[in-house]
Amino acid sequence: MTYTLPVPQTSPKDKNSFAYASVVRRWPSIITNVIDAVYQSNALDKDASAEKLDDGKAIIQSLSKLRHEMGRDQALPPITDNDAASVNTYNAQLAELEKAGDNTWFTAPWLYAECYMYTRIRSYFSNSKFFQQFDPFKKSKDDTFKSSKVSVFQLAKAQEQLISGTTKPTHVDDSIEIMFLEMLQMCLWGNATDLSLLVDLDYADVQKLQAVGKKALEESFQKIIRNDIPQLWKYISTKRGGRIDFVLDNAGYELFTDFILADYIVNCTPFADSIVFHPKTIPWFVSDVLPADAPALLEQLLDAKAFFGEECAEVVALGQRWSKMFEQGVFKMSLPADYKLGSPSPSDFWCTAYSYPQMPEQAPELVSDFKQSNLVIFKGDLNYRKLTSDALWDPTTPFQTALGPLAGQFPLLSLRTNKADVIVGLEKEVAERMEKDHPDYRISGKFAVVSFDM
Repeated sequence: MTYTLPVPQTSPKDKNSFAYASVVRRWPSIITNVIDAVYQSNALDKDASAEKLDDGKAIIQSLSKLRHEMGRDQALPPITDNDAASVNTYNAQLAELEKAGDNTWFTAPWLYAECYMYTRIRSYFSNSKFFQQFDPFKKSKDDTFKSSKVSVFQLAKAQEQLISGTTKPTHVDDSIEIMFLEMLQMCLWGNATDLSLLVDLDYADVQKLQAVGKKALEESFQKIIRNDIPQLWKYISTKRGGRIDFVLDNAGYELFTDFILADYIVNCTPFADSIVFHPKTIPWFVSDVLPADAPALLEQLLDAKAFFGEECAEVVALGQRWSKMFEQGVFKMSLPADYKLGSPSPSDFWCTAYSYPQMPEQAPELVSDFKQSNLVIFKGDLNYRKLTSDALWDPTTPFQTALGPLAGQFPLLSLRTNKADVIVGLEKEVAERMEKDHPDYRISGKFAVVSFDM
């Protein structure tokens, strides 16, 4: 049965919305950065043939045309990409939007248009000869991770102290509950580093949100305006063995914090024996994790002196342990490191414009797989937007209502710092107070929600 969303999705038609600001300011900037990445790739390749240089120039011309169309609110043309399985779904949805007259950059639903943009960008590389496996966001992901050195080193030292000599417990006590709470918060605020949104966040705020000291965690707890951790704890504390899944968000520092939490779960709690991580299939929303980003992060930790410019034994130790955990299958990526970008896979669903209430209909194999998991953790703002259909819900709408047909399918947890207009699950007095005292609370990245459903 096809799910019909009972409220409209967010749209740049509202000039006061973050969606409108994205089309006007964020997206053209992102496209410009992709152009620069291709230009630099050609410029730095001293052995590049004339054919490769021309290939890069053709991509740049296509990107420039895309940026031009966007600035002039032109109609979205169908995507042409013979290798991408999701293109047919995009073009079918686009045909429906055209019928409704909502098929331009400033009239299409924000979620669709943003996913369309990244898929269309990918098509230029997929259709090329020399850039089919090129990630135009790779350098920016690495540079941002490198800039998080202080937090990385601090977390690595704390983690090694925690894990060293630990025997996996068979029962749960207060110390596990306290540490689990801190680990969840650390993983939650790791989402503060989102390269597609840094144009809207003051970098000092990002560094503050990355702080991992006890005081910082206590302060950040007050900024979780919907907090289902008590309900989560009541459920997860009864679990023994099995697996937990992470539907990933950003590479670099956030992926590092995901691994920290996963490491803690399998070594210091009885809640799971293995972790499965779900990356994207194409370069996505600037900083999202690709299959190759996980082994790249391990290499960066293993050679910390070369990557961070400073020695740290604990960072190297993390890289060694996590590499071994991947070898043993304790950690597993749902796609192999040598995955060819855009190849057909059940993971294609993550790079469609579908919202997650459509998952039971559009990706039943994923739902079936997740039913085998003790918990599926959805990281970050985009996953939250998709869980809630990026819709104009009243903020007091229950999270389960926004999940639609996905509610109750499998135990899921959303860890999200607020960076978009959609929000649900708030108490009436909380919503009223936030609107009055922090009118930008939905998009500032300074507040968060932890939402749980089972």
